[in-house]
Amino acid sequence: MDRAEVTKRFEQDWGEWTATVGSFDPVATRTPDVCGTWTAHDVVNHVQAYVRFHLVNVRGAFSGVAPTREEINGDRKDWSDDDGGGMDVDSRNESIRVRGLELSWQQLLDECAWLGSTTLEFVDGLTEDEVTELVGWVHFWEPEYANHPNHVEGLMIRRLRDIPAAFEAMPAGQLVLPDKHVASHHAQLRTA
Repeated sequence: MDRAEVTKRFEQDWGEWTATVGSFDPVATRTPDVCGTWTAHDVVNHVQAYVRFHLVNVRGAFSGVAPTREEINGDRKDWSDDDGGGMDVDSRNESIRVRGLELSWQQLLDECAWLGSTTLEFVDGLTEDEVTELVGWVHFWEPEYANHPNHVEGLMIRRLRDIPAAFEAMPAGQLVLPDKHVASHHAQLRTA
């Protein structure tokens, strides 16, 4: 997939997400049972926290600089050192939900717009070769990565040319596209 294809697909998929998120009455976003006991606010916060995490980490993979907590969190409450790596998925998701409870709906709408423009800016800044370059995940706290000569503390997505053992490798352009996770939660919001 070249840069033009990535851009077109991102604009379409993220545009649909943005339209759905923008269609909610802000008052109705706090009504439970959109996704189990979660509200539309919880679901949007959850999805955008993950999209944001992917984006700031893949940018870091190309700059060689780990994202700051501010870049990772946006307007969310800061995470504790107990959050993340050692947590199971349900605990991590609950942590993200709780850290986003104080966000206003307008803050989530603003973040949605920021994610759209920042992703497109990132993709536009990549060369065609970089769009297709493989990137993967590293758990920087694990010995095989922590002791790697190309280790960067706090940077969880790396170019395979820097850390060939990075797992779940995919082209950088594919990583920034809304994935099955976004699609499944988008379907929940559309039926809310």
